[in-house]
Amino acid sequence: MDTDGARDRSVSPPTDRVVAVMEMLAVEPDRRFSLAQICRTQGITRATGHAILATLVDRGWVHRDEADTTYGLGDRMGAVFARGRAPGRVLDELLRALGRDLDMPVSLATLRNRFLVVTDTVSTPSVAPQVSAGLALPVVAPFGREYVAWADGDVRAEWMRAVPDRSPELVARLDAVLATIRARGFTVDRLSRPLVRVHSALQALGGDIVVDELSASLAATYAALATIDVTEEELDAGDDVSVATISVPIASRDRPQAVTMSLAAQPFARLSPGDIRGVAGALREAAERAQVTLAEAD
Repeated sequence: MDTDGARDRSVSPPTDRVVAVMEMLAVEPDRRFSLAQICRTQGITRATGHAILATLVDRGWVHRDEADTTYGLGDRMGAVFARGRAPGRVLDELLRALGRDLDMPVSLATLRNRFLVVTDTVSTPSVAPQVSAGLALPVVAPFGREYVAWADGDVRAEWMRAVPDRSPELVARLDAVLATIRARGFTVDRLSRPLVRVHSALQALGGDIVVDELSASLAATYAALATIDVTEEELDAGDDVSVATISVPIASRDRPQAVTMSLAAQPFARLSPGDIRGVAGALREAAERAQVTLAEAD
């Protein structure tokens, strides 16, 4: 008896498409996808994809973010998959409370395949996120400072070597910045034209999550054209700073030096040194709560 043939004839194409969509979301449960990304990856029409996702959202198997209309693994799948809910779902209430308290967009990012991937963003009623979910920053200098600041010297050296044509001034700046981050616990990305352009270019790459010559070149371009971070001496000078993002790490409770996630606020405005430190303080408190919440969800 041709059991393989019998099995092939019994396959339901509509069911197969639903399973394929769920498998796509389950492989990366901490990531959100747009309808276009899902349809393109699965080779289905937009109408078919929308119908599948609408049903899955209704059943709670898929979560639809109303702010940016992206899709991710839903809460009900925590009972099906051993790894439970995606971090963004676990921390959803915390993120929204943080956004309300700061009155600015906030985001959650996860380290994956040597990329820092923005998996969740929360807007405020009056301000939309400037950094979109799906943005993937290569963890090569100067990006990912909150991830490598506490790593050993070899890791930091490799992070810095990934940028070609490093000047002595840039190396000295990055060394000083990493030391500052270890001491105070947060990073500051200055709002600048190079940063906006590099973010736009990386956003356009979408799901092409590979640290290659192109991504390293974009990081190098930003490093060469912008002043990286803000040192404590610069904050102490008292001048307002144009700030894109302020980020803090979320470390594992079992391995405090292992940073795999981070929280960020997106002011995209000029802030006083006091305001920068105030936002950073609120982020650090939220990161501590996130650490506890994630540990309890495991």
